[in-house]
Amino acid sequence: AAQGEDVVGCFNLDMIAWNGSAPNTLQLYTRTISTPGYTNDLLIATTFTNAVNAYGLSNRLAPVIIANGFNPSDHSPFWNNGYSAILAIEEYGGDFNPYYHTTNDTLARFNLPYFTAAVKAGIATVAPLAGPVSRVPSADVVELASSAWTPGSGIGEGIDERGNLLVRG
Repeated sequence: AAQGEDVVGCFNLDMIAWNGSAPNTLQLYTRTISTPGYTNDLLIATTFTNAVNAYGLSNRLAPVIIANGFNPSDHSPFWNNGYSAILAIEEYGGDFNPYYHTTNDTLARFNLPYFTAAVKAGIATVAPLAGPVSRVPSADVVELASSAWTPGSGIGEGIDERGNLLVRG
């Protein structure tokens, strides 16, 4: 915030691999309805719920939007600096991971279909909200603001005169 970065928002996926009992609840926490910024938080949360439905993930994931300003996670500094943010987390109260922060919190205890659905819906949420910076008129090339491109990485088509990665769309 102090550097004036153009932050679209924070989509914090935290503790998304445990689901011990039905339903397959994933809680999406936003600020309270009366708090400035709530509508932008709600946009992120509803994009997630729409992605669950659009991609047929509702048999493995049941997102619930909770507008109570729950803040003990990595999304809250974004709220504190005026950015949109949500916390997506397993059912925090009723079906909390009993192995949390123990040596028994292992991959073998995860609910992989639930986790996979959460990741898929997460990607489907972030992609349309991030959007391309611009399109280059020649061919079908998209300019991205940042990427993992390095010379020889095999990612993209190269860089333009401003150092932006060019990706064939």
